[in-house]
Amino acid sequence: MDAQSQAILSDLFRKTSRSLLQYVRDSFPWTTPSDEEGLKRLHDLAAEEQQQLAALGRYFARHHKPLPYPGSYPSSFTTINFISLEYLRKLLVDYQRQAIVDVESKLPLVQDPEARTQVQALLTLKRAHLTALEHLHKPTGVETVTFHA
Repeated sequence: MDAQSQAILSDLFRKTSRSLLQYVRDSFPWTTPSDEEGLKRLHDLAAEEQQQLAALGRYFARHHKPLPYPGSYPSSFTTINFISLEYLRKLLVDYQRQAIVDVESKLPLVQDPEARTQVQALLTLKRAHLTALEHLHKPTGVETVTFHA
């Protein structure tokens, strides 16, 4: 693997490891009972992304390259802990679109064919996740909450 391909893969590994979807998996967004299905789907998407990261990690290991240190999540993510699932979905869609643009811009720069396959797999997953996020379950009714004294 050439140095440029390694640098690009390392950057994508770090960004994906600390993506908004991974943050949602590690945090507890505010949800109502009607949001449980949507939250489960978000966790499933995050698990798929984690599997892609594991595949990328195995690629680094096969080539005797160190696994990139992911660092911490962006501090701006901490402001989303107590927002609705619908608002979070909108943020995730925007974030995913930006991530796709980032990966697409780097794909032509990866010369190593095997590394290019890894980037293409990540791009395919991100595109599939964008579609899933755009169609994430939206509650159809207004949920009422009853308080008992």
